[in-house]
Amino acid sequence: MSESDPFLVTTPTARTWPPVVPQNLRATSRSTTQIILAWDPSTDDTGVASYVVTRNGVDLPATTQTTYTDGL
Repeated sequence: MSESDPFLVTTPTARTWPPVVPQNLRATSRSTTQIILAWDPSTDDTGVASYVVTRNGVDLPATTQTTYTDGL
């Protein structure tokens, strides 16, 4: 077995404080079959990667946007 070329490994930095809860949640559009939710972006010390919307205790797929369209 021969040696490989050197490589660098970095690990993510630890958070100093958790993300701030998104504010100003609102329904920007709704009908009998869908709702579009929107909110102000959250912030933290390392950046917010995504948001998870929960419906009836079930997490829906995460989004990187500050809007979410959900069928009712």
